[in-house]
Amino acid sequence: MARGAGAQEVLPDCTQTTTYGSWTVTGARLWGSVLREVASGDETFKVIFDFNAGSFGLTFANAYHATIHRGGEFLGAYIYEYDAEFDDWFEWFDGDEVRVVNALTEGSDLAIGATYSDDSTESYTIDSFGFSDALGLMERQRDNAITLEDAGKCEYEEFEGCFLTTATCGVIGLPDDCFELRALRRFRDRYMTRTADRRAEIADYYAQAPTIAARLAAEPGGRSLRGLYRSTILPCVVLAALGFDRLTHRLYRRMMRRLAA
Repeated sequence: MARGAGAQEVLPDCTQTTTYGSWTVTGARLWGSVLREVASGDETFKVIFDFNAGSFGLTFANAYHATIHRGGEFLGAYIYEYDAEFDDWFEWFDGDEVRVVNALTEGSDLAIGATYSDDSTESYTIDSFGFSDALGLMERQRDNAITLEDAGKCEYEEFEGCFLTTATCGVIGLPDDCFELRALRRFRDRYMTRTADRRAEIADYYAQAPTIAARLAAEPGGRSLRGLYRSTILPCVVLAALGFDRLTHRLYRRMMRRLAA
């Protein structure tokens, strides 16, 4: 039950979403984002800046590669590629996202050269108009969400359980406040809540995990749960503790795809 709420009272979500010019702005207690769509030929790219405790993420949807320049200055490249070892696609940014954000904040336009899966290319510009104001609006909305939640006037949707991790830790005798569970809960709250896509993954996980955990727990001797702890949970815990969030995400996602098949 939310703080300050009556037993039957349903509080609104603290998340606040609005638009500022061509940018869509979201502010909430744990994250904020500034997004816009950019049309280029027959494709539309979503350019998303996610902000969480001062870190930045940059995504170009529908592109396999995108270079980013300010004038003649190269700022970095977005890359979406296949990793054979993990049998999965993943995205990463080769460069300094802070420089990209600063360039837009300072009023510089960005020149983008994008490559598609069929090797066709497009060039377009992300103009900086309104970005600085949208960024400030996002910060104010986050502050407002915190104020409203603290006053009991809204509720931030949190995800409580870590079903598979709890099941694997339980079968080997670890308590609910063990290092493994704390580490993966921090990873969830610090990294997975930052974008709408990853929050959707959390929701999918909580829809599937109880059934999977019950199925594995029913096997004699907890053999599958013990194996899952050694093969995936413990490696994810170590990677998350060291700050390798993307690698943790890829490994955990591969596990869920395998178990849900």
